[in-house]
Amino acid sequence: DPHIWVSPHTALIIANKIFMGLAEADPSNEDYYRGNWESFEDILSSLDEEYSSTLSSTTRRKFFVTHSAYGYVAEDYWLEQHGIIGLSADQQPSTSKISEIVEEMTEEETYVIYIDPVYKDAYARTLKDELESRTGETVKILNLYLMVGPVDDMDYVEQLESNLENLAEGLTE
Repeated sequence: DPHIWVSPHTALIIANKIFMGLAEADPSNEDYYRGNWESFEDILSSLDEEYSSTLSSTTRRKFFVTHSAYGYVAEDYWLEQHGIIGLSADQQPSTSKISEIVEEMTEEETYVIYIDPVYKDAYARTLKDELESRTGETVKILNLYLMVGPVDDMDYVEQLESNLENLAEGLTE
């Protein structure tokens, strides 16, 4: 899973390695790199603690996504990710996969689907319609950002914050 940056915990580790590499490669600017690192470390550490605290108190542990890009979030915060498609966002889900996810969501009584707003949501809508038809429940579609650049006028940190809010909402439903 290449999506290491979607979890504040893992991003913290990677950002530290980047800082150390820059400081080693360019020791004359180490103080500059250190200042940036320390500021970013504070932000990511705070988010990591907030993710841990918030997600450990949710009533559900499983979440359903259109794109299985949140494995590090699941692993770092004791959750279980279930994806309609795998790691490649270019895949298209089969009818049997959608049916399988509908069955699983019905059994779990989970009525929240997460999508990355950068990608088309056609199969999320299909899944939503099928789940609503079978259960009579209202199904929410919530965003989980992949932080691949500014989206919805949000930067990386704002997208991480939004992801936490949406995960907490969906895992408490």
